[in-house]
Amino acid sequence: MLFAQVPHAEDAIRAAVDTGRYEPVVLVVIMLAVISFLVYLVRAVMIQASEREARLAKRIDTLEDFIRTELMAAMSENTKAMLTMSVTSAENAKAVTSLIEALHTTRICFSTGEQQAKLVESIANKVTASIQRNHGGET
Repeated sequence: MLFAQVPHAEDAIRAAVDTGRYEPVVLVVIMLAVISFLVYLVRAVMIQASEREARLAKRIDTLEDFIRTELMAAMSENTKAMLTMSVTSAENAKAVTSLIEALHTTRICFSTGEQQAKLVESIANKVTASIQRNHGGET
């Protein structure tokens, strides 16, 4: 059965039987040795592959643990930071929009420096008086 796998093995055995008494035995032993050696080589390769798979499994487990602990935490922190940045950006955009609208609706001041100083002093006096009224004269 084993020799049926080898092409022309049956012819080789018949030829060995016709030539002598020990040749068929030697031929069978040689064929068994070759097949046994090939089985040994395949087994050795499979053992090495199994060891590689075990090492690879350890590396994958380590990588998965790193992803679960370190990378997911970093991604969570980055997501929070990006959310904060987007909220801040939205607030800044609103502030810029309101500033642009205020600039469009406000007239340009053509007063001189002296007139502007008087205007500022007048506004400051009104604010101070308002604060004093609201707090009962305490400043």
